Amino acid sequence: MFDFSIPLELSTTVIDIRGRERVSSVVVARVDDRLKPLAGTEREIACDTLLLSVGLIPENELSRRAGVALSPETGGAVVDETFMTTVPGIFSCGNVLQIHDVADGASLEGFEAGKNAARFARGDAGEREATAGIAAGAGIKYVLPQIVRRGTAGAGLYFRIAEPRRNVWIEGRGRSSGTTLFRRKYPRLLPSELQRIVVKAAIVEDLEVSAHD
Repeated sequence: MFDFSIPLELSTTVIDIRGRERVSSVVVARVDDRLKPLAGTEREIACDTLLLSVGLIPENELSRRAGVALSPETGGAVVDETFMTTVPGIFSCGNVLQIHDVADGASLEGFEAGKNAARFARGDAGEREATAGIAAGAGIKYVLPQIVRRGTAGAGLYFRIAEPRRNVWIEGRGRSSGTTLFRRKYPRLLPSELQRIVVKAAIVEDLEVSAHD
């Protein structure tokens, strides 16, 4: 971008597309913390093409054929802390599981899923009998994994906030006991940023992850 003097404008959105038969210009405006256009910041940019990047949806046709349960929140498979799906022996990771902000996150998931798949193939993974559910509560768009084996300690939970928040607490509580397993404050969270938090305590019951001021 720097080599070709292409400007990068953050906190800006397109609010109007102009032209007849083809694009002749676009109108852009600055946005606030909730991504709402700010009045008085509009300006027109002459152009002949507008390229839109509108997000990704995991492709899980093979998962459906295999009988893997899918999450309506992520569009990917329902997995446990080892990235194994609801079908024993089938693991899911990367952008087919959840959309990552950067390739590094998808690569890390692939490494962990591959390691756990190898353990399963060797018969070293143990039985997945008693499980606890992990659910998204107030202010959370989704949390992953959706299930863990009861007694699991050190599980890594991925989550996305439902809307932009500042000075927000992310908290995980047992749904039956109300016990707080973790609580962490973030100065700023955005829905576009995938977060990961490690639950050091053992998860022995269904857990709800929520956001609070």
